[in-house]
Amino acid sequence: MRRRIVKKPRTKADLLEHFVFIGEDNLAWISTGPNKPNICDDALNAGLRKSRLDAAERLLQAAEEDFRKLVEMPGIGRRWRSAHERLQGIRVWPIHGFKKYLVLAGI
Repeated sequence: MRRRIVKKPRTKADLLEHFVFIGEDNLAWISTGPNKPNICDDALNAGLRKSRLDAAERLLQAAEEDFRKLVEMPGIGRRWRSAHERLQGIRVWPIHGFKKYLVLAGI
């Protein structure tokens, strides 16, 4: 029997949330207050938006590739240590290229 990827609604919502977080046009790190020079010209804004959207798209692509990898090789990743019975057997895998983003498999 062929294994398949099943994304729970919370998984789909998390992916969308992370996509928006990474891809949003958040330029708060550039100060443009009255006492500071305005360095936000149109070209810079466009470049930053494109860069952030590219990163967000790379996250989704890397997540999908890692989901497929986990289906093909369900034993990869490290075991999640938990005192909760319900979480026994969970495996954790960092998304390739986004090591702070983890996939919990086996839930």
